[in-house]
Amino acid sequence: TYVVTDSGPVYRPGNNLYVLRPPQPDGKVTPLTRFADGYVGEPELSWDATHVIFTRREQDDPWWHLYRVAVNGTELTQLTDGPYHDVGPTYLADGRIAFASSRSGIRDEYHGYPCTALFVMNADGSDMRQIATNIGRDNEPAVLNDGRIVFSRLEVFYSRNKTELTLHAAHP
Repeated sequence: TYVVTDSGPVYRPGNNLYVLRPPQPDGKVTPLTRFADGYVGEPELSWDATHVIFTRREQDDPWWHLYRVAVNGTELTQLTDGPYHDVGPTYLADGRIAFASSRSGIRDEYHGYPCTALFVMNADGSDMRQIATNIGRDNEPAVLNDGRIVFSRLEVFYSRNKTELTLHAAHP
């Protein structure tokens, strides 16, 4: 048999989010979240600088979900749930959120890990729609000046036993 342990598509996670005010060496560090366990990663500030979206995985839960919190530490809200990886959130200029998710149900044909594809949703987690499909991983969406979403895509070529990471862009 062949087994791969995959803790999900979030890199460099921490335990909580903090704010440094003012942003200089002698600034004061205060917690934005106060989770007792688990991991957080990929924080992104809203265009109006009032909220932060981020990914979170509880200690004993293998799935990453999206959360939102006001910059003063209030209004902590879980936006997604279920047996899916929802990762790499970024705010679009119209207030919606683009992110990568394993909700498509596609699994890597060789290792069996959940593949991620590009999704968009409203800021409150409603009206979730898939806008791309991939048999690898769509990662790290960001907004270009023209409003398109740029993202990295892991492409797998097993016949040549290699992978490639490419950049793509899509209209939200």
